[in-house]
Amino acid sequence: MGRRSDRLGACVMPPRTRHGRHAPTPDPVSEPEESSGEDYAQSDEEVEVNVEGASEEESGDDVGGSGEDEDEGSDDMNIDPSIQFVVNMRNPSQYTILRHHDQFLRPRDTPDPRFHTAFQKSVYEQVYAGKAFAEHKWISWRDIKETLEFEGLQDLFRTIGIDRIVTLKQEYNEDLIRQFYATVWVAGDYSEMKWMSDTLQCSFSRRQFRRLLNIRLDFGDDLHEEHLHNPLSIDYLSQFYEDGVRYTHGKVAGLRTIPSVVNRIVRATILPRLGNNDDISGVAWHVIDAIIQGRQFDIMTFMMQEIAISKGTFTQGIYYAPYIMRLIQDKLGATEQNLKKHKQYKPRLQLGAPHAPRAAPSSHPGASSSSAPPPPPGYDLNAFFHHQYAYFGMQPNEYFNPVLGAINTLSESIQRLSTGHEALHEDVRGLRTTVGDLNASVGRLHTRVGTLDSRVQMLESSQAFVYHGHRDASHPSSSARPPSPPQE
Repeated sequence: MGRRSDRLGACVMPPRTRHGRHAPTPDPVSEPEESSGEDYAQSDEEVEVNVEGASEEESGDDVGGSGEDEDEGSDDMNIDPSIQFVVNMRNPSQYTILRHHDQFLRPRDTPDPRFHTAFQKSVYEQVYAGKAFAEHKWISWRDIKETLEFEGLQDLFRTIGIDRIVTLKQEYNEDLIRQFYATVWVAGDYSEMKWMSDTLQCSFSRRQFRRLLNIRLDFGDDLHEEHLHNPLSIDYLSQFYEDGVRYTHGKVAGLRTIPSVVNRIVRATILPRLGNNDDISGVAWHVIDAIIQGRQFDIMTFMMQEIAISKGTFTQGIYYAPYIMRLIQDKLGATEQNLKKHKQYKPRLQLGAPHAPRAAPSSHPGASSSSAPPPPPGYDLNAFFHHQYAYFGMQPNEYFNPVLGAINTLSESIQRLSTGHEALHEDVRGLRTTVGDLNASVGRLHTRVGTLDSRVQMLESSQAFVYHGHRDASHPSSSARPPSPPQE
């Protein structure tokens, strides 16, 4: 619990020097910006244009699968041939090491055309067949601007070049995403990815990835390395919380308006997570801090690191499904089968959050039907609101602090209810999927039972035929030989 000093005004953070920076970040707003940002809110029509035209931007030196540098940074050329690539669910460390190797440098050893190796197929069946998807949503800057308190929010994302990726709308096929994660290999320097989509082996450079997802900048700080070597202190994080309210570090309750909505947008787009919507931890704080400060970070390295971390663990969910589907469509073409809807996220002002300051009224407002009449002559406003009469004889803080505390408590309760409601919906969706799988299994069982009945009937008919044939052979019919006439 704690309070912070009011050193930031309207959430303007002082710059920090951190470990893990790349070359000094130049002014990121280097491209001409003529639009007001309305064109970044992608409609369905705009998404279709992006899908069709995304690959047209690629230059000739970006053709995926060229293979010139695919061995760089890989340890697979020195792999001990005695290594057994087997999924052991009881040994997560071994699994992480095995997933690091480039399976595409090994000979194909499975007849299943969807996988290059039997290990990839085992990963798909044992690890990813039942993994949960982190919920992904897209946002519309046009809708967000309707909330006065969110004014200037798009500029924060535009400054570091990620204002367009968060508006990307892309429905996805869950089976193709599971296959991607079961087969993907990420280069050690995060310059390339290779994976299987359907029966096609695919590769993508980070430059292609960046252009396809409308990320305008490709440089900046490494936030994962920064979090590892220079994590943000509790004292530093206190500036993200409101003055005069009770809060717990690492919780969303008590956050100021801008950090709160930035966290919610990030959680729905570039840093999805499963569960714990009330918590902020790890590298998420560095992402929020970088966005609010306008400090450029390497978003491509960040996302490829998240993919590499996720694919090397049993416990983490499936992330970036809409973005990965955009890569897959670039290779396979548009697919319309079994697509999961990509919903929109519309952030709302949290209950109890402070409102943005309104413009001060003019000293000469002029006549207006809505303006209050002037006080009568001799009316002393200051005397009327003397501290002896205001707030029922209490000081303002004594009167309002309990009210603010109650509002904050109510906000936390609503947040917990919302989290529980979302979790309940996830459970219901999971049950529906399970019931659907059960119905499909029952249908297959009925089919097999019908087939078995048919075979039993055929077998019974065959046995009856053989039986009658043997009986006819051992007991000839009386009609086969006419009886002899009686002897006299």
